[in-house]
Amino acid sequence: ALNAVRDNELAADAMTVDTRKTKMITFLFGAFWAGVAGGLFAHVLRYVNPGTFGLQKLAEVLAMLYFGGLNSVTGSIVGAIGYVMATFNPNDYKPQIIQAVKDKQQRTLTLDGDIKLTFFPGIGARIEHISLSEHNSDKEFAAIESARVSLAVLPLLSRQVVVSEVGVSGVKVSMVKFKDGTSNLDDL
Repeated sequence: ALNAVRDNELAADAMTVDTRKTKMITFLFGAFWAGVAGGLFAHVLRYVNPGTFGLQKLAEVLAMLYFGGLNSVTGSIVGAIGYVMATFNPNDYKPQIIQAVKDKQQRTLTLDGDIKLTFFPGIGARIEHISLSEHNSDKEFAAIESARVSLAVLPLLSRQVVVSEVGVSGVKVSMVKFKDGTSNLDDL
């Protein structure tokens, strides 16, 4: 009935499809899922503002639908994933990551390389030229030439996190043990 109403409402009506009822059920179904999505969105953000849903957000949603195909739910999901992959830049969050390390550990994190996301064979990230300072100091404590981590995709669908790969190369660590038995690792 939904396909008939979508393709030709007059023809569907002629085939005794109750087009009014079909449209109402479709609208109610869409409104229900929009409400669920809005509730989850508000729960994650903890603040909802009408300005969040401006013209740019509309363009993003339409781009996801267009790239995936208007008549395909699976295609729309693939389009949304593809759109996020094409537009999301993890390097935009470097200042927040650096500030979080500074606030919580009183150490200076330096991320000289770009953060690169990978999506095959697993979802992961790769970064190069990382260094971490000593506690409340500018002196270098550790440096890593390159690091990568990857998660297996299928377990994520059943709400399990399985790390499929961890790789680190070019590691330099300056460990110091003080006379009182503590070390420069104790605050980590």
